[in-house]
Amino acid sequence: MLHKIKDLLKPLVEKYRVNKQLRSFADPIFVDGFPESRNFGDALNVTLVKYLSGKDVFPSRFLKQTSQKHTTSYAVIGSVCQWSRPQTIVWGAGFIGDKFKTEDFVKPSQVLAVRGPLSRAVYQANGIDCPVCYGDPALLLPLIYNPIIEPVYEYGIIPHYVDWDAKWVDQYRSEKNMLVINIMIGDNHELFVKQLKSCRKIVTSSLHGLILAQAYGIPVCAVKLSDSVAGGEFKFADYLLSVGREPKERINLFEQEVPIGDLSYDSEPIHIDLTPLIGLCPFIQQDQRAYLLSKSRSYYRIEN
Repeated sequence: MLHKIKDLLKPLVEKYRVNKQLRSFADPIFVDGFPESRNFGDALNVTLVKYLSGKDVFPSRFLKQTSQKHTTSYAVIGSVCQWSRPQTIVWGAGFIGDKFKTEDFVKPSQVLAVRGPLSRAVYQANGIDCPVCYGDPALLLPLIYNPIIEPVYEYGIIPHYVDWDAKWVDQYRSEKNMLVINIMIGDNHELFVKQLKSCRKIVTSSLHGLILAQAYGIPVCAVKLSDSVAGGEFKFADYLLSVGREPKERINLFEQEVPIGDLSYDSEPIHIDLTPLIGLCPFIQQDQRAYLLSKSRSYYRIEN
């Protein structure tokens, strides 16, 4: 009973904490979704937006009702477009699925870029303008933080947080040449990247496990460890199409037992021109824009 009460109070306490912090900052950036989450994919909003803007980052959903109508927020990393506000500017986020109609979500103020073409198709189907500008902003992380790490593990396993206790994962936890990476580390991007790069190959049921493995050039196999991950194949296909990959259904490891060494790993470099995404970022500082524009095309092997 006590645990249930704590769970109910947690969002209220967090909202109070954030609004108290807001009073000490003059001009923060508000981000849709769950940037305060322990889930690394969500929390990466804080790392990235703070780097790009030079400002503090806060969840838009914690704004007071009186402030929401007058405050711009941004949808950046994550499957959060279905939760947009009338004041939302979408830059890089995506939908969780393709079954949304205009009555299911609020039309955002502006759509500048989306994660991939499937998210764009949802906007188009509902008569909302969306340019052909794709890219999950998490792809910018290697341009910001990319330490030299010598791999010491043959395999790294990154379960989605709902798959942490998956049976397939458990069998490898004590193996010396394998590392099970916990994605519930908040915005500690340095720890995540160091663990990621310490592995020669990655197996993951997390979208941002896949995105960041490919972004850092590590062979990766995207798998299903349960039926509990929201969005199914949609968000994976949305991302893969944005980097020139033909989407394939992830191998189901909770219904068929496949040893980690027998999985097929994608080791081909991804190719995506992020200059339009960088150019359209509405809150980026000029120095960061110039730096990222100078590095992104060569890093992702885009010819001039």
